Amino acid sequence: MKKLLAIMVLGLLFSGNGYAEVITLDCKFVSGIETNDKYQTEKKLYNEINKVVILDVKKKKIIQADYHYGGDDYFDGYSGWDTGTSHGRDSPWSETRIQWENFSYAGSNRKTLMSTYSAEINRVSGQMETSLLFKLPGKNDYYMLTKNMYQCSKKDKLF
Repeated sequence: MKKLLAIMVLGLLFSGNGYAEVITLDCKFVSGIETNDKYQTEKKLYNEINKVVILDVKKKKIIQADYHYGGDDYFDGYSGWDTGTSHGRDSPWSETRIQWENFSYAGSNRKTLMSTYSAEINRVSGQMETSLLFKLPGKNDYYMLTKNMYQCSKKDKLF
């Protein structure tokens, strides 16, 4: 009887990962625009790199994405991370969107913000919008803003 109970307990312990629903999104570049504050220019982007986003739908957690470095530390109701020279957070998932953002600094003192990245996936349409605001080096506060749109679809594993 004890052996049967031990087998049942071990079976329940090891079956927890069977309920995870990890999906991979293959996000194809659709359109983009880059604006440069210093030179007052705006250009349309072509042939940008496609993105891959890996999500755990059951746990409502982002496993892998651009500018996403964790998400196990919780603060103010958000899942987030802190690497010293950058920090970010995931917004709580809703029925229609998944969103995260990242802030990078010139040093660990966090006095000079170098870039801000945000991404949002529409869970209904599959569209992902990203935004990268980058401070150009120099004495003046000039920025370059890149906004891209992607169309994401669920990707099956090859093996």
